[in-house]
Amino acid sequence: MSKTGKYSEALEIATESLKKLKAVDSENRKRADEIYDYIKKNKPLFAKRMPLQNFRVYLSAFIRDDNSEIFKESGKNGYYLKIAEENLSEEEKKPKANIEKKLYPILEQWLQQKGYRTDDTSNMKIMGKWGNPDITGIKIDQYLQNTEIEIATIEVKPTFNNFHQHFFEAVSHRRWANRVYFAFAAPSEFLQKDNKELRYFSELFHVGIAVISMESDIYKNFLKKSSDLDESSYEIYEISSTLYETKQLKWQKRFLEALGIKTPVDAGKWGKLEID
Repeated sequence: MSKTGKYSEALEIATESLKKLKAVDSENRKRADEIYDYIKKNKPLFAKRMPLQNFRVYLSAFIRDDNSEIFKESGKNGYYLKIAEENLSEEEKKPKANIEKKLYPILEQWLQQKGYRTDDTSNMKIMGKWGNPDITGIKIDQYLQNTEIEIATIEVKPTFNNFHQHFFEAVSHRRWANRVYFAFAAPSEFLQKDNKELRYFSELFHVGIAVISMESDIYKNFLKKSSDLDESSYEIYEISSTLYETKQLKWQKRFLEALGIKTPVDAGKWGKLEID
């Protein structure tokens, strides 16, 4: 559907109506006819120009629009707004390192399943601004007298908010990392979006994207209470892969030495691996 003035007007009115109806989570979702009834009462001129059948078509387009806050869960009847920055309380807007750190073990295990030894490197300060990956993975390949070390890094965020800034923290790791990921938690509805801009950034800067997907109520509770997550409460989706890239030895050497790795033996003992 082309994004005409009528499209923008319908999106604005539908979003405003869902806010007024307090449809800000899955439990309070509203059917298309309920939203339309509210619009007929409060925006009668708009309703005259747009029948319910047409409004349903627009709603279907909104849930695929990256710039829309409107979501619809697969298999469920009803629409609601995602948890956006403006919908969070002032307390929820404050950076919470403990929330982010609860995601680290999940993503470490994810990297370990790919064959990397991993560790939390978020407190390492030696590499300068934006130079400290939240999680680092090291993969060692030895054959006879030859040793190759592959470095993977993950920049982790508890939400997709401020994506344009946070993404470039991951990009900065490309100086030395052979594979770089940007990972964040999100409600499962996020995966229904086209996310064209995110995918474009991923392809342009060669950064993989991993989404820790949760049901909306679990995600909301996680942000509010820093709730622990068991394996049944989330799934990790690698929505955009990252290709292996060769890096200059001087940068990799500097980073590895910052981790305390100076020899292949050091690399084999560094961090942890699920099968250790």
